[in-house]
Amino acid sequence: MGKAVGIHLIAGKEPLRKAVTFYVEFERGSLYFDRSGRLLRRWEKVFPGWAAPTVVGTQVTAVHIEREWVGEFRPNGMSLTLNTEMSAEAINEVAMPLFAAGCAALIGELVDEFELDRFSQLGYRETYQFPTDSLEESSQWIRRLGIAPIPPPVFAAFGNGYFALTSALVLFADDCRYRIEVKGMEGNAVISLGPAELAFRASNAKRLNTDQDKQLLSKLKKDRQRQLNPRTFGQVDLEAFLWDGVAIDYEVADFVNRHSTELLDKFRRCVSDTEIHNV
Repeated sequence: MGKAVGIHLIAGKEPLRKAVTFYVEFERGSLYFDRSGRLLRRWEKVFPGWAAPTVVGTQVTAVHIEREWVGEFRPNGMSLTLNTEMSAEAINEVAMPLFAAGCAALIGELVDEFELDRFSQLGYRETYQFPTDSLEESSQWIRRLGIAPIPPPVFAAFGNGYFALTSALVLFADDCRYRIEVKGMEGNAVISLGPAELAFRASNAKRLNTDQDKQLLSKLKKDRQRQLNPRTFGQVDLEAFLWDGVAIDYEVADFVNRHSTELLDKFRRCVSDTEIHNV
């Protein structure tokens, strides 16, 4: 029998890393208008396989299908995101070194092409999901974390019940700044109706309690083969960022690799209810 693997539960739930984003912002990117096409060609040489880009306003978006990367740039910023929110998979540690290397390489091409001399901001953000059965349970789970307390006078003034809870903090450290945001989230339930689909939020239907909404909930419960279950979860965004006057030769890959292993550990240490579950 193999040795049990320890999963560090947070307030009784397993953290699922669903998205990671690296970004930079800058003040003078006027060469964007002349060199966007050249930058896309340079990206293609570094990591072949980008799909045809889309342009909305002044934002260019390119998708690398094989690596599941979404690269975006505009006259004053650029980001690279790895996102698995539409699938059942989470982002594991194996994917992170290549993502970090991709961040460093692609931002290097942008610096050369746009002739930048500094960044006004540089950051790395992770999004974790903690699945729940309802939005109310998500809010209860957030309260268990102990970082979003509700003072008793609030209940005394407005009532004892609550439906949704969100909290955000920005903290200053010696080497960078951190942002922590926790909130309850709910995706749409989707029901197939012949050739069409109907999307709605199950929590809204429960609150409205009309005959039509009761029928929707009943169909959602019974029609398991032709629908996607409504998704509710507690979401935690963890971000480390540098502010103002960031050197263009900053060690991007090191920054991403370091915080991809440290952010969740720091969060675990600050919450009030952490346990290890062996599987």
